[in-house]
Amino acid sequence: MLDQTLAAFLQGPVMMILGTRDARGLPAVARVVGARVSADLALVDLFVPTLQWNSAVEALGPGDPVALTFCQPADYRAYQLKGPVRSLALAGEADLAASQTYAAMMRRVLVELGVQPAQTPFWLTSEALVRITFAPDAAFTQTPGPSAGSATGSAA
Repeated sequence: MLDQTLAAFLQGPVMMILGTRDARGLPAVARVVGARVSADLALVDLFVPTLQWNSAVEALGPGDPVALTFCQPADYRAYQLKGPVRSLALAGEADLAASQTYAAMMRRVLVELGVQPAQTPFWLTSEALVRITFAPDAAFTQTPGPSAGSATGSAA
């Protein structure tokens, strides 16, 4: 289970990468285009565009382990959550809306940091979106520095 502070950070202007394995068991990653934390802080919905990241999604099923790394681009403050997948589904209207809200927020942040607006659509697309729900059971600080890799204590 997450704490309120980590849940708020995760749903803020952070870049997100999902780590998993592909159908051959090799490492695979996917850019996540938005996340939503459940009201009880026990589950996290991730929105992944499968047109770009299908190899990371196609082999996932309930119980499979995933790692989500999320980083604030302005200062590289970063965390990683690990836990099992609970479910996968095609994104619904509310998921698409959440993803589009996230993408608009990230576009603003990235442009403020000097990224050209024309560069962001590839990173922040909501096409062919799936929702991956997972249950974080471990959380780690990944911000560069002496505490990188240490458990945060905010995931059960």
